Amino acid sequence: MIRSLVYISAAARTITDVDIAAILSAADRNNARKQLTGVLLFTGEAFLQVLEGPADQVAAMLDLIRADTRHSNMIVLLDRSIAARQFGDWTMGYNRIDPSVSIDGRRFDLTPAALAARFRGKADAELDQLLRTFSQIELGRDF
Repeated sequence: MIRSLVYISAAARTITDVDIAAILSAADRNNARKQLTGVLLFTGEAFLQVLEGPADQVAAMLDLIRADTRHSNMIVLLDRSIAARQFGDWTMGYNRIDPSVSIDGRRFDLTPAALAARFRGKADAELDQLLRTFSQIELGRDF
């Protein structure tokens, strides 16, 4: 089984594109060898991250993430075992919840159609709803 963990947290200071690029670079470097995958969403003020992988590796990464001073007030929303990865194609996908911003060409599409296509047949409505809600709250949309 694969452990899937989703958390939200608040940016502790102004996070720049340079900060995000450093986070993504470290994720690419470390996650591949630790068999971790996932996605990071950022509103400019808050993060939502999904981490997937071996339970011990997810736990070790969570300890490192908790110690990161770039964010605070971490709340774990989901922590469960799943049969298959939802983000197996990303060492760390990324989306700034702002259509004008992209880091290193990364864009995790959060439109309802894209989310429906990603999760089609994977029966993970709970994660789908968390991603939709997080993106829509920031964008001030109805959900």
